[in-house]
Amino acid sequence: MLTMRVELPEARYEEAAKQRPFRARLLESLNALPNVQAAMISELPMSGDYLTHDLSIEGRPVKLGEEPEVQTRTILGDYFSVMGIPLLRGRDFSAQDREDTPVVVVVNETFVRTFFSNQDPLGARVEWSRDKPGSWKTIVGVVGDVKHFGLDQPEQPAVYDLYSQMDEPWKRWMSLAVRSPRDPGELTRAVEAQIWALDRGIPPTAVLTMKDLMDASVTPRKFNLTLMMIFGGVALALAAIGIYGVVAYSVTQRTHEIGVRVALGAQQRDIVRLVLGEGARLALLGAVLGLAAAAALTRFMASLLFGVSIHDPLTFFTVATVLVCVAAAACCIPARRAMRVDPMVALRYE
Repeated sequence: MLTMRVELPEARYEEAAKQRPFRARLLESLNALPNVQAAMISELPMSGDYLTHDLSIEGRPVKLGEEPEVQTRTILGDYFSVMGIPLLRGRDFSAQDREDTPVVVVVNETFVRTFFSNQDPLGARVEWSRDKPGSWKTIVGVVGDVKHFGLDQPEQPAVYDLYSQMDEPWKRWMSLAVRSPRDPGELTRAVEAQIWALDRGIPPTAVLTMKDLMDASVTPRKFNLTLMMIFGGVALALAAIGIYGVVAYSVTQRTHEIGVRVALGAQQRDIVRLVLGEGARLALLGAVLGLAAAAALTRFMASLLFGVSIHDPLTFFTVATVLVCVAAAACCIPARRAMRVDPMVALRYE
């Protein structure tokens, strides 16, 4: 899925009547390319772009200035199919929806839940409060929500209308959405060639795949979590060094005791069990205290999590297991040293 932004120069495309033929011809030429499905939209999902209008619903008078605000997205072509957005009720836009026919719109699920929770929205009429009175648009379909503002952000009530019926000449920009199995570089050159065949003076910008857009939308989250991972790794290393130091010091302090145990017949495995047991007690105590603290404090990082709860059992179990394993590894060197203690030397040790 390749995307790019195209903006029509005001000097040559000041009027909507000049913009419509360009968009129609561009979309037709793109869809004529081999293995290509193309459509366009004014505000592309995940791009951070948005446009809003104050909404008026027929039969629901609202005081001027108190109208609800909705996202508005102007499209052209088989946009919902190209983007994989499901049609839930009613119909999609069709070739019969033209400049000289009644204006129709499609709304998303959130719009229906917000304004028509107990009513069928199909056939209802809406308009923008700042437009001239009587500029009604009829709702003909309902489509699924999309993550328009980011994977972690909820969808807003949105209305999709058509470039071919739009009477807003200032909206000269558009984002192309082109789906194809072709190589992105090759596809980019093919799309640019179709644009320049219509107008050499229009430079496409923001050429990205949808995957690039999605990755960019979560970059701040990735950066924050990478920092947390680095800090966590440093803390884990410091904890391992600390446990090693404590256990090694304990082994040194108990050298005489270990020598006595060996002299009395203790086996190497008994000495290893003794040393590792002490480290295990420290690790388990730390894990219990850490889990308790994590359960109490993770609610402060809930906004950084996606697809996992703040008290996810698998995460808690995995982290605790890793910590105990690291502690056991830190105890191995002192345990091996204790295992090789010479009882004659240890009995003379002070």
